[in-house]
Amino acid sequence: MKNFPFSILTVKELYTFGKRLLAIVTSALTENVYVKSLGQSLANANENLEKAMGRALTSEFTPVLIEKDAARDNCFVGLRDHCNAFVHSPVKEKAAASVYLTGIIHSVGDTIYRHAYAIETAEINALLAHLNDPQAVEALTTIGGTEWVEQLSAAQQDFENTYNDKVNVESSINYTLMSESKKNMTQYLDSLLNYIDGNSAYEPATFSPVKVKIEEVITDVISQARLRISVAARNKKEEQQASATAK
Repeated sequence: MKNFPFSILTVKELYTFGKRLLAIVTSALTENVYVKSLGQSLANANENLEKAMGRALTSEFTPVLIEKDAARDNCFVGLRDHCNAFVHSPVKEKAAASVYLTGIIHSVGDTIYRHAYAIETAEINALLAHLNDPQAVEALTTIGGTEWVEQLSAAQQDFENTYNDKVNVESSINYTLMSESKKNMTQYLDSLLNYIDGNSAYEPATFSPVKVKIEEVITDVISQARLRISVAARNKKEEQQASATAK
């Protein structure tokens, strides 16, 4: 229980960890004056952290953004491939329209779906602006590609709405209070863990069961944190490789 790796926890993970430990010790050690005092301090720090974070503490934008981004990626690829499918059409009007539209897409980027969120957003908006020109609209009508553009536009708007919501939520975070609360929580949690660990050797009947429960929570928390870190590292590596390939 000593040397708990607090630094690897996100704010949400630290907050949840604090609440889980509080629930254990306040239930099992109700008569312990030191635990009651420390527990109250921890509860106050946890409450301040909740105030500082606001909606950001309970909102989870990452998986939602990934889903929204995948939706617009699919729409872009579908549009790109649809336009390219008529390049060799025996119908001259369709072939000409296809070449024209493929040129527009190529000028913006054939693999923009591999780019970072902000860059891809700008590129898709630029593409949609080009495709809104009268000549492009006529070409899309010729090859029946209007629906793909509509789907891409809707998916793009959906992504941007979610991303803007994320920005608005995160901009309301009280970083000063958050930093102070994190520091206090880390201190109180560290003191609590050391106290339980130390006393389990002297009063095993009282403290050992509590220690076992806390260790189960610690194992769970650390496992989830390390999994998150591992997934993030893998995703970053894949994104870097995709960007390198796109270049």
